[in-house]
Amino acid sequence: MSQTSDRRTGPSTARRSAYDHARKVGNRADVWKHCCLLRVVEHLLAGHPPGATFRYGETHSGAGELVLGETGEWRQGVGALDSVPDALAPHPYFRLVDVPVAPGTRYLGSWRLVERHLADQGIEHQIRLCDTSTAVSNLVWEYTVHQPSPTIVFRQLDGFADIKKHPGQHLLFIDPPFKPARHDWRRAGEATELLRERGESYLAWYPIYWPTEPTRLTNAARAPAFELHWAPMGKRPDRALKGCGMLAGGDAAPGLEAAQGELEALAELLGGRLEIRQPG
Repeated sequence: MSQTSDRRTGPSTARRSAYDHARKVGNRADVWKHCCLLRVVEHLLAGHPPGATFRYGETHSGAGELVLGETGEWRQGVGALDSVPDALAPHPYFRLVDVPVAPGTRYLGSWRLVERHLADQGIEHQIRLCDTSTAVSNLVWEYTVHQPSPTIVFRQLDGFADIKKHPGQHLLFIDPPFKPARHDWRRAGEATELLRERGESYLAWYPIYWPTEPTRLTNAARAPAFELHWAPMGKRPDRALKGCGMLAGGDAAPGLEAAQGELEALAELLGGRLEIRQPG
C-alpha cells in the first residue's frame, strides 16, 4: 500500500496554524483521549468483518509524535503514572505506552496509536488525516514516505470541511484545538449532527472550562459524553482547564458504556473522577 499527501491549504490555514500542542502533549487530557479512543477502536474491531479494511479518520491530526520536554503538562498526565493497576494493564493504551516515562520520551499522538494498534492486530486499514499546519504536513510526509504500509492520506486543510466530502469512515475522530474556541464549538456541533444523520460512528474530544458548551454539544449531537473532571468548576468561567470529555456517537457509544468501570479506574488514576454527560 502507499501513502499520499496533499499540501493544499485553505483560507484559514495561517490563522489556525499557530496552535502548538507541544507543551500539552501527554497531559491528563491526552491520556484520557487516547485511552477512550483505543478502547472504542477495539470495540469496533470486535464486530468488523475479517479481512475487511478498517477506515479511520481525523479532522485535526497533529504530527502524530512529539518528544516530552523537561517541563510540560505531561508531568501531571502520563508523567504522573509510576505504575499501572492490574485492572488497566490489559488496556491497549498501556500495551503501547510504557510507564513511567521521562524527558526525551517520544509520545505518540492519536493517529499513530491507532495505526500501531491496528497493525498489531493484523488489521488492514486506511487512515485519512487533515490538519491546517504546514509543519504537521511536513512531519506526516516525512513519516509516510518511509513506511511501506498502511495507506495514509493527508490533506492540509480544516478537517471540518473534509467531513462533508469524504463520508464512510468506520470511526472519525474530531479533535480541534478550540482556538478560536467559538468557531470550533460551533463546527463540532454541526459535524456531529451531520454524522448522526449519516449514521456514522465518531468520537469528539472537547475541553471543560464551564458546563455550558459541553451541554450544548451533547444536546446537538444527541449523544453521551464521557468526561474526566479533575478540578471543580467555579461560579464563573475562567481559563483554567477543569477536565475534558469524549462525545461518542453511533457505534462508538456502546464501547465506552461497556468500559465504564475501566474509565472510573482510569479517572481515579489521573487524579479525577468520571462523569457521564447525557443529552437533554
